[in-house]
Amino acid sequence: MRVVLGISGGVDSSVSALLLRALKKQPVDLHAVYMHNWDTDGEMCPTSSKDFIDARKTASALKIPLYTVNFTKEYWTNVFQPMVSALEAGLTPNPDIQCNQWIKFGAFANLFLKQKPSQLPSQLSYAQIRMRIEEEIETLAHSKSPLVESCQVPTVHEPVESISKLVGTADFIATGHYARNHSIDNSKSSELVRALDRKKDQTYFLSTISQASLERTIFPVGNLKKTLVKEIASKHSLEHVSRKRESMGICFINPRVKYGDFVGEYMKLQPGAFVTVDGDVKGVHDGIQKFTVGQRARISGESQKWFIADKDIKSGNITVVPGSNHPALRKKEIRIQTCTWISGISPLAQNDSVRGALKVRHKSEPAAGLLKKGPPDEGTTQYIFEFDEPEIAIAGGQHAAFYIGEVCLGGGTIK
Repeated sequence: MRVVLGISGGVDSSVSALLLRALKKQPVDLHAVYMHNWDTDGEMCPTSSKDFIDARKTASALKIPLYTVNFTKEYWTNVFQPMVSALEAGLTPNPDIQCNQWIKFGAFANLFLKQKPSQLPSQLSYAQIRMRIEEEIETLAHSKSPLVESCQVPTVHEPVESISKLVGTADFIATGHYARNHSIDNSKSSELVRALDRKKDQTYFLSTISQASLERTIFPVGNLKKTLVKEIASKHSLEHVSRKRESMGICFINPRVKYGDFVGEYMKLQPGAFVTVDGDVKGVHDGIQKFTVGQRARISGESQKWFIADKDIKSGNITVVPGSNHPALRKKEIRIQTCTWISGISPLAQNDSVRGALKVRHKSEPAAGLLKKGPPDEGTTQYIFEFDEPEIAIAGGQHAAFYIGEVCLGGGTIK
C-alpha cells in the first residue's frame, strides 16, 4: 500500500511522516515529495531553501525516500496570475485556496495517484483502509513508547531520488493539513470534516478540492492537537521542526517585504483618495490594490482610527469609517459565485434554501445563516447567504466556505 506524502519542511508534515512510518497493523510504503511551486528569474520561494533542508533532515531521520517535483508553471498559471488579475480588479483573492485546489490536490494528486485502483488486500475499499490507517495513527499518537527505532537526524543525508519511478503508483496521498476525512455510510464518497484542533482547522483552505482527491487523501494530524504534534516531534528528536517558527502569510512573499510593495511589482497601481461615507476627503493613497475591506487605513495627519468599508476600483477611492465596529463594515447578505461543491452536488440541488454556516476568513468561526439560490450571472449559478447577524469586514474576491455542522461542503468567491 503506497502513500506519497507532500512534505513541506514544517512540523505538521514531518510528524505526519513519522506517524505513517510507524504503522504496524496497516503498514505502508511511504515516500515523501517536496514541491517547488514558486520561481521567478531563477529565485525560488523566499523560504524554500531552508524548508527543503528541513524536509531532507526529516526524511533522512525517518529513513524514507525523498523526491522533489517542480510545479512552478502550474502555480504561475493557476494560482499567481489569477491572483494578480483579481487584485487589478480591486478584489481580495486568497491564493492558498487555489494552491490547494490546483496544485496540492490537483497537479500533485493527479501525478502520483494510480488512475486505475489496484487490487486491495482482503477486498477492502480505499475508504476502509484509510479508516484503519487513521485509527492506528490516533493510537500511535498517544503512545508513551517511541514510535520508530532511533530517529536521529544524520549529518549526511540520502540523495534525492528520481521522481519518474513514483509517478502514478500511489494508493493514497497524505498531507500535514489540519482536517479530517470521513467516509459516508454505504458509499465510496468522503466528507471534509473540521479538525479536532479548532484553532488550527484548515478546512476553509481545502473547501474547493475534488471528491476524487479527498477520498484518496490521508490527514495524519487532523485528529490531533497542535501541542501534541509538537510533543511528538520533540520526543523523536525532530527538533529542527518542533522548534521552528510557524510560517505565516503568503509563501512567495519575502517576510521582509511589505505586501503592498510586492503587489506593486506585478501591476500598475491605481491611486486615489480616502473618503468618508459623506464624501469628505481624509487623505490620499498610492494604490487601491494594496488595501482590503476591514483593514485599518493609516491616514497621514489623522489621530482618529479609520477603517476601510468599501473600494471603488474605477475612481481609486477608498471609503473609510471611524472605528472598527462601524455599521458600514457589516453585511447582512452576500452573493457567492464560482462555487465548488466537494461532493459534486449543490446543497440546493433539491431545495430552494438550506441552513448552515459560512466562514469568510480563516481565523473566524463559521457564521450561521441561510444559503439560497441567487439569480444566474452570465449563465453561471449564484448563491445568496443571509447571515443571522451582520458579519464584519467582507470583501469582494474573498473566499467563503459553507458548512453544515462539522462538515465543509464547499466554497466560492464573494461577489
